[in-house]
Amino acid sequence: MPRPYDTVFIDADDTLFDYPRAEERAFSRTCARFGLSDTPELRAAYRRINREQWKLLERGGTDQATLRVERFRLLFEETGDRLDPAAVGGAYVEELSQGADLLPGAREICVYLAERYLLAIVTNGLADVQRSRLALSGLGNLVAALVSSEEVSCGMAGDMVDRLFAGSLADAVSHLLETREVSRGELARLE
Repeated sequence: MPRPYDTVFIDADDTLFDYPRAEERAFSRTCARFGLSDTPELRAAYRRINREQWKLLERGGTDQATLRVERFRLLFEETGDRLDPAAVGGAYVEELSQGADLLPGAREICVYLAERYLLAIVTNGLADVQRSRLALSGLGNLVAALVSSEEVSCGMAGDMVDRLFAGSLADAVSHLLETREVSRGELARLE
C-alpha cells in the first residue's frame, strides 16, 4: 500500500525545541550583559509585552524586524530603564539563537520520520534564530527544509496562486491534496 504522504511538516518551538528553557536562558544572559536585574517582575513584564507583540504580528499589525526591537522599547518605557532597545533586542536574539535544547524524544522522532519521509520544519519563529538552533541541535542533517513565516510572505504565496492557479486558492489546495507530492528540488527552491 502506498504511503498517503511523502512529506511531514513539523513545528520547531515546543514540538522539537524546549522554547521556555531557551527563552529563560536568553533573557537571563541578556540582562547580565546589560546590567539589568533579572527579577520575576521584569520577566513577567517582558513575557506580557512579548506575547502582545507576537499577537500583533499574527494580526498583521507589525513585522518581525520591528518586533525584535519594539518588545524591548515597550519594556524599557514601562520600567524606566535607559537602554538602547535595538542593542538589547539584538543581544537577546543572539542568546536565543544558542537555545538548542531538544524536548525528550525529539531526536528520535526526527530520525524515525527522516528515514521514511521528507522532513520539513515550518515555523513562525525568527528565521535566523531557528536556523542556528537547528544547526546546533544536530538535527540539521535530518531536515530537508526550514520554512519560516518571516521568509514567506503572503505576497509571495498570493503571487504563486495567481500565476499557477489563476488566482484560485481552492484550485491550489485541490492540486496539493490530489498530488500530495513535493520533490526535494521543489522544497529547495521554496527554501
